[in-house]
Amino acid sequence: MPSDNATMTEPDTGEIAKLIEQLDERTLKDLLVELARSHETVRERLERLRLSAQPRKLAAAFRAKLTAWRRSRRYVDYRQSHAFGAELENWLFQVDRELRPRDPALALDLFEAMISSDASFFERADESDGSIGDVIRTACKLWLATAARCEPPPSGWIERLRQLVQRDDYGAREPLLRDANLLLDERQLRELVARFEVDIDEGVRSGAAARSLPPSVFMASGSLRMLAEALRDPDIEVRSVLRYSPVPNALQKAGFVSFYLDCGRPADALSWLDGPWDSHHEGTRLRLLAQTFAALQRTDECAAIRQQLFESTGSVEDFLAWRDSLPEESRSTAEALARQRADTEPDLITAARLLLEIGEATAAEFLVAARFGDIDGGSYAQLVPLAEALEARHCPLGATACYRALLLAILDRAYAKAYGHGARYFAKLRQLTRDVPNLEPLGSHDAFEAGLKAKHGRKVAFWAQVKAL
Repeated sequence: MPSDNATMTEPDTGEIAKLIEQLDERTLKDLLVELARSHETVRERLERLRLSAQPRKLAAAFRAKLTAWRRSRRYVDYRQSHAFGAELENWLFQVDRELRPRDPALALDLFEAMISSDASFFERADESDGSIGDVIRTACKLWLATAARCEPPPSGWIERLRQLVQRDDYGAREPLLRDANLLLDERQLRELVARFEVDIDEGVRSGAAARSLPPSVFMASGSLRMLAEALRDPDIEVRSVLRYSPVPNALQKAGFVSFYLDCGRPADALSWLDGPWDSHHEGTRLRLLAQTFAALQRTDECAAIRQQLFESTGSVEDFLAWRDSLPEESRSTAEALARQRADTEPDLITAARLLLEIGEATAAEFLVAARFGDIDGGSYAQLVPLAEALEARHCPLGATACYRALLLAILDRAYAKAYGHGARYFAKLRQLTRDVPNLEPLGSHDAFEAGLKAKHGRKVAFWAQVKAL
């Protein structure tokens, strides 16, 4: 439902536009002067309009605003950080809209000044919501797009770009490399790759004497990863890692494989999946191997690995991956195995989900109701979808068991932040009892509610939430 403000604003916009069209020139001028006197935003916009034919003066006005932000010592706390980020972003869009079409070089300098000011913003603002980082990332993309419209500097774009990247102390300048193809062609991108590869080699040589790799190696490797993404070339990533880690670990191999698969090169991915990985990552290797076999259309080998994974883990996700890799006529075999697994699966939520996936909703409902005491009400992320799935399949008794477990977990922990959720579960339970009067073996809703009030009656904040619904 739209807010009252939205309801009022939408029709008013059209009415105001009609009114403005009817106003004569003198009235409009008087109105703008009046607004400029009392509203700084309007005054600044009019000042920029006055300077629109003088790009250097307009750029100076923008720079003065940026300098004021950069020099300010006022700390921006969490409550103010989003608005501050929006103010910075609005400045970027004003430069892009009002200055860049008139003088791209002046706009480029301003975007670069914003990027170079990132330390002053990060150090004096609460960045919990990520708004400052988003501003710097936007500035990087605007810098690239604007530089593409400018004459290159004497040292070339590669060197200027590289300098900006090397001064990134906060990890917000990634678009300079990830989107570098907005400015550089493939030849230039590969020249930049070669420069970072030299950085790695020099770092490895200096690290050999100190017996530890300097940070520059990992900074250059991260840069090469982003350039590899820009070029859609996983070989760059592989080469960069092998330069300082000739025997890659499981996580590095998994990164290689995922990158090759993303780029449609499964045959190259296969070479990194040979032989077992360490025990903590063997499941990852097998899943990637199955994914690679699927991409290579080696369907039998893919299905065999996915069956092995399901038999090992019993997880619903592994079951679905296995079943979906089988031809239609063979899926009943997988479902029969899933039924057997559900009968012995110690985790109640997993067992019920398996039953639902093979179309045995009634059995899932009976299982959940019969083993109500085994439900972990704290497993919110798994239990809420299970409750909703049972309800959607017209299994109100099973849904009731789930919602009761969720509510009891909140109240037993006295988790006040979740009382709003608990109140909604309580309302859902009252609704469900109308659909299924006989709640055996769970007991009646009246008895359940009486038990809640006896044990948790003093949790007034919760009952207030219930009353408010």
